[in-house]
Amino acid sequence: SRTGQCAELRYVTPGGSTLVDFPERLGPEALITLRLMVWRYEQPFPARLQAGLGARPQLEVSFDPPVEAQVEVSADGGYLHIRPLDFLAPGETYTLSIQANYFATGLRLGNLTLSGHAEGEIQQQFRFQVEKLQAAPFPLEIGEQHNGAVEWTRLSAVLPTMLPSLNQIGFDYMDWIVAPVYQGAPDSNGRRRMVLLAAGALRDEQGVLRVDPHSEMLLPLSGESLGEAFIVSNEEFHLPITGIDIPFRLFELRGRLDAEGATLPGASVYAETRVLGIPNFGWRMALAGLANNVAEKLLVAGTYLTRPYPADGPANQKPAGVQVSAVTYRPPSRSQGGEVRAQFMIEAGVSLPAESQRACILLVDAAQIRAVALDYSHLHTVETDANGSLSSVTLSLPRGTVLPPNLTAVVILGVYPLHSQAISQEMVA
Repeated sequence: SRTGQCAELRYVTPGGSTLVDFPERLGPEALITLRLMVWRYEQPFPARLQAGLGARPQLEVSFDPPVEAQVEVSADGGYLHIRPLDFLAPGETYTLSIQANYFATGLRLGNLTLSGHAEGEIQQQFRFQVEKLQAAPFPLEIGEQHNGAVEWTRLSAVLPTMLPSLNQIGFDYMDWIVAPVYQGAPDSNGRRRMVLLAAGALRDEQGVLRVDPHSEMLLPLSGESLGEAFIVSNEEFHLPITGIDIPFRLFELRGRLDAEGATLPGASVYAETRVLGIPNFGWRMALAGLANNVAEKLLVAGTYLTRPYPADGPANQKPAGVQVSAVTYRPPSRSQGGEVRAQFMIEAGVSLPAESQRACILLVDAAQIRAVALDYSHLHTVETDANGSLSSVTLSLPRGTVLPPNLTAVVILGVYPLHSQAISQEMVA
């Protein structure tokens, strides 16, 4: 490095705090974000981890023992996101090694700097141990009468640093109920594939969180749990946030839950979006320099909270006196759309009012234990009887939709999986 100049990478918590020391311990699900910090003559000096527009960062990232990970540099070159593609081994000690060039000067346009020259090099190692698993199993299970659920709230997108000023109020207003709707069997290590459903919710007059039947927020999340840790995600989908239809390449939640369902420290959210596909604001974000290579993609990192949802809550109970009497299937083709339709049978004296109940159908690749990628928020229609009770729910399948061979339809009321049925040719309507 130049005389009087020093540079280092420092750990950034999911909540956005920069720490002087790298944590001694991380959870098995950890996402690692590092911040470049450069000083010249003890004064902060502007520098970044990439040379400019279209240039590849000159860096090497490795773990010992080896870990397969996605490595991304933020648009402004100030942050390094290291995303392990699997759980880190509980109890294992890792050494993270990073060698990188950093750059300075250039033409500044908003959050983006064009061109510039090599300023110095960083060689740094971080040694940490992965937390051991707790004895308690993952708290979200599907039971015969109810399933475990959590309230998901306070989504906080802290990076890029400009993003909270644009829409943090919009993130804060969202409340979800999240629960498992399809699960595989755990392996010998307690690792388990699962599909969670996150449904937009509102509080009633008593302050109880209920699934909002009119919410556009209906998001399946596929992934795995390992002990109390989990990594779940969805890819290539659109999600309306504060009325803006955002096209996500990836949306991922990582965290650990205590026995009641509250998040332990270190919960992280990571997302990639097609910035120019964001209505109204995408090109403005690109001009502000928030996207990699000006307009390629927007990387977002942050955190969130969960709270236990009551075991006797209204959203996660198997409704008494309600059954699915039939499921029919019409497969989509290249020229015509298809559908999956579920009919309800309701006992005398039981009501399932459409204005307060949300019914939906989730399609799952049973072999992969992964939700089929569809726009579940906008593809559902319901029918009611003369009393206003739900009589059926239909999931429309757009023409050209490609479906896996091992397909299962999960009929859900609120966030409880009322009925699961494998799709077969005998069901074709």
